[in-house]
Amino acid sequence: MIRTRAAIGPLAGGLVVLAIALSPPAEQMAGSSLALHMAQHALLVVAAAPLLALGLPRLADPLARVGRLVPAIALFALLVLLHLPAVVEALEAAPLLHAFAHGALLAAAFGVWLFVLPGPHALSPLPRMVLLVALTLAPMGAATVLAVELPTFDGALAGTVMAAVGAIFAAVGIAGWIVQAEAAA
Repeated sequence: MIRTRAAIGPLAGGLVVLAIALSPPAEQMAGSSLALHMAQHALLVVAAAPLLALGLPRLADPLARVGRLVPAIALFALLVLLHLPAVVEALEAAPLLHAFAHGALLAAAFGVWLFVLPGPHALSPLPRMVLLVALTLAPMGAATVLAVELPTFDGALAGTVMAAVGAIFAAVGIAGWIVQAEAAA
């Protein structure tokens, strides 16, 4: 499945980030602080998922048949749903459901990055930028809800972490557009 040596580095890096984010110590720390829990989600969405996508670009082939927007819609919905305070509390009470939620978040983010990062199925610059900038709305919305619903330092910090995820999506989208425009010039 891995065609080039260049894919081994990102794949290994993605697996290391994934192992760290879901390790028992990380799970324990995430259980004690909402901000650390959101940092765990950020690691899954903007660190592990893009590295895994770079390491496994051939998985874009079957996913492209389903549709490039499916993972984006799923990720948007998960970023909104999984960060509502009532859902966060319910997931903390059900460890198996919580693990499934993390897997779904990782899978949806992986699907998005397969079509955003350079590769055979990458979106062209304008759709890529629009998709990533649209995706900023979900974590920014989650940030707002967390900060308003949980007016504590931990709630505000959790909101800040989610806002950073949104900023990363926007930055990647805009940077990709600029790089593409410079390459064409």
